[in-house]
Amino acid sequence: MFEFTHSWPVDFLHGDLFFHDCPFCGSPSILVPAEHEKMQLAKEGFKTHVVMPCCHEKLTILSMDDDYIWADRPLRKG
Repeated sequence: MFEFTHSWPVDFLHGDLFFHDCPFCGSPSILVPAEHEKMQLAKEGFKTHVVMPCCHEKLTILSMDDDYIWADRPLRKG
């Protein structure tokens, strides 16, 4: 089970992954640069690394579903 503080809501639009805002710098409407194959692996529970295009923070996704990603570190305050 993953902790809520390590989760972040996501949206998919035409197969692309979007964050409403960046968990690190707060920039709005972020298109996350992730390959479709990587996202499928993340849904299966494999670690996936992405670099946020707005602030260049590295994000390690441990798991994801159609609504949330779960990271290896807190993305929000408890």
